[in-house]
Amino acid sequence: MKSLMVDYSKNYDFAVRLFQFGLDNKNRIKALEFSGLKQGDTVLDLCCGTGLSFSAIQNIIGPKGRIIAVDKNERMIDLAKRRCDRHKWDNIKFVCCPIEDLDICESVDFVLLAYGWYDKHQAGFWLKRIKSMLASQYRLCVIDYKLPNSRWLRYLVSPFLWFEIMLLRESYGLELLSWNPEEEIRGLFGEYHYIAFFFDIIIVMSGSPRDAQNND
Repeated sequence: MKSLMVDYSKNYDFAVRLFQFGLDNKNRIKALEFSGLKQGDTVLDLCCGTGLSFSAIQNIIGPKGRIIAVDKNERMIDLAKRRCDRHKWDNIKFVCCPIEDLDICESVDFVLLAYGWYDKHQAGFWLKRIKSMLASQYRLCVIDYKLPNSRWLRYLVSPFLWFEIMLLRESYGLELLSWNPEEEIRGLFGEYHYIAFFFDIIIVMSGSPRDAQNND
């Protein structure tokens, strides 16, 4: 089991960058700007993995902003810390624990769940847990993959998505990427914005959580 975890973490950055033709950081910046991330914000990065979102977040929030990076995988957190050390970022706090056990006392402006919606029931539970825990109002951003609506685009991109899934040894298949994000996620938002880009594969949904919107 340990060797599988190591192989997964080593393959993660390579697979994501390969699939997005090296545009992963640019795509994350686009998603975060679309979602309203601002300079000086404090970001809760759920399932941060190896920290692939860090650079995009830092590009927007600047040195006065902060990141609280959460992942239950110790190996992933270790790699994320190494990334942080290489870039000499001193505004990142790491929390290694399941999201179910997370306890955040700080004020948070922005919550990010990037490429963690593969277990839709679990991810929905995570965001409801975060919503019940955070006292402050915040923006919520979900980034993930889906199969394009266009049939010819599906034929074109499906082999690449399948290869990434196999390379990362994920437990799900392509069928789970044939979904309607607005139907499955919009119930978590009081108001939301939706965009799909990069051949209609990457989706972004963002806005205020339902409770925060209703309490305005």
